[in-house]
Amino acid sequence: HRQGRSRDKVKVLLLCAGTDSRDLSLANLIKRTGADAENWDLQNGPQFDIADDATWDPLVARVRAKEYAAAFASPPCTTASRLRNKPGGPPPLRGLVGADRYGLKGLSIPNKELVRLHNLILVRVAEILMIMTDRGLPWVFETPALREGEVSVLRLDEYSTLMDRSGVQHIVGIQCPFGSMSLKPTSWVSHLANMDD
Repeated sequence: HRQGRSRDKVKVLLLCAGTDSRDLSLANLIKRTGADAENWDLQNGPQFDIADDATWDPLVARVRAKEYAAAFASPPCTTASRLRNKPGGPPPLRGLVGADRYGLKGLSIPNKELVRLHNLILVRVAEILMIMTDRGLPWVFETPALREGEVSVLRLDEYSTLMDRSGVQHIVGIQCPFGSMSLKPTSWVSHLANMDD
């Protein structure tokens, strides 16, 4: 029975992995291996909006029920971009310590709203990864490399707590070096996934 077989497929949860319409999207690449993938990114439609409680609550229930065998997350990092602290770049939105990590005081209304939305998404992604950790399931989280003296989403309490959990690893590697003019140092935080190579 064809429908029964599709239910037996390994299902990978993708969080903020971009649009599925690209031929080489992560979701499509996973599906080519014979597994199934669900990409919770607003670019794939409002039914995948993790900032909406109406879609978020059922997703959390599915994660708690171990519907997904693994997860990959790459939430938006624009509010913590290194460019925000460079001359001529956009203004900084976050600080290094304390409450400033969640947004600087005195932000413009549009920047304050952007930081609020990104905080919600980041906290929710961390919650999913914590649930998966507690259930002994593998996951990988990608964000620009954590560097001394620089703003990073990994400085948020939720990610510090997650990285302190047993079995969670953090390595810095290079992402997307294929033919590009520059390399992107990237933090890979993972649980039960070997990222050494």
